[in-house]
Amino acid sequence: SEAQQIDRGSGKGILCLCLSCVLLEIIASIELSRRSASASITRDPASYVEEQKPTMQPSTVEKQSYATLLLASLTLLIVIPTLVVAVVTFVRVNSKDCPLAGATTIQLDTPVPTAPNTPEPSEGDDGHGEPTGDHAAAHWGYSGDIAPDMWGELSPDWSTCSTGRQQSPIDIVSANVKDPSAAETDINRAAFQNVGELAPNAFSYKCNVVHNGHSIKVDGSQEFFSKNRVWYKLLQFHFHTPSEHTIDGKYFDAEIHFVHQSATGEYLVIGVMVTGGESTPEFLREVMEKMPEEEDLEGSEVTVNHAQLLEAILGDEASAPFYTYPGSFTTPPCTERVTWIVLQNGIEISLEHITKMKSAQGANVRPVQPVNDRVLLFKPAAAAPAAAPAA
Repeated sequence: SEAQQIDRGSGKGILCLCLSCVLLEIIASIELSRRSASASITRDPASYVEEQKPTMQPSTVEKQSYATLLLASLTLLIVIPTLVVAVVTFVRVNSKDCPLAGATTIQLDTPVPTAPNTPEPSEGDDGHGEPTGDHAAAHWGYSGDIAPDMWGELSPDWSTCSTGRQQSPIDIVSANVKDPSAAETDINRAAFQNVGELAPNAFSYKCNVVHNGHSIKVDGSQEFFSKNRVWYKLLQFHFHTPSEHTIDGKYFDAEIHFVHQSATGEYLVIGVMVTGGESTPEFLREVMEKMPEEEDLEGSEVTVNHAQLLEAILGDEASAPFYTYPGSFTTPPCTERVTWIVLQNGIEISLEHITKMKSAQGANVRPVQPVNDRVLLFKPAAAAPAAAPAA
């Protein structure tokens, strides 16, 4: 892993430092011995005779010999432990299962655990509507022999599209929804207060807008959202024309699906209804201008400001009215146990851009599915705070 490579690099650096110290000690010892020998050869004979007289003081040569012996002893005391440390360090950092002691190891390739009640997404499912790998062999679409009512027969892995009892989209009938408890509608978004004033581009990210053959999709985003105190990261968002969900039987001009996933693999999708209007929100303008008009997996790079995105789709999340229910992806493999939040209040996109989008991706809508025994909850808009009484 990358952490082990970092530890090995540090260990090799320590080894090089230790070996350099050893080399310097050896050079110093050799140099001192050479000077001592030179001094004993070149000194005056008379001084030598004089030094041989009985005396209580050691001679110069003896002093140099003692110094050399002392330095050699100190060198051994330093060299031996240094070599031991160097060898142990080298062995440890090169061991697959034994990183440096005390080192902070960050496992970058550790798989994310899956929540006990959340099934593994089908192989090749990128999180809504783009099967890859083995799934790519089975082509699907919205008409003819590959239409939505045939999806369950196109691949054994897609049988849930036909047999599942919690499929999406659905028709949300206002008369059949129930009032939830506060805990069931506890939603929140990352707080970006005064972003426009403090740092207009602080939460702008480069993304790719592509045409995957089924829908216009934008990925590479960095928005976070929480429901019931579980945080989800935005994987991508894409468009359907017209809307897939209906409210009291009514279709809208388009629907945007913001697909999120938690750290434990659970999916949450926010559905936002779109109606044609005079202008397009700023955070979507570049996406609409640069979206491919035919299948293009490379796409174009766009900048999305997620503070504006969240503000546009949620506004004040404490008062945003929405429906929520357990459902599925609306495209193969129709994975279930997906939490849906469908906002009651939608956004506007210019009629020009909606027409362009319809021309590019066509009618990419799965028909509404039976609700069966599911319970649909509705969180109404919070009441406005009462005005302060007049003095």
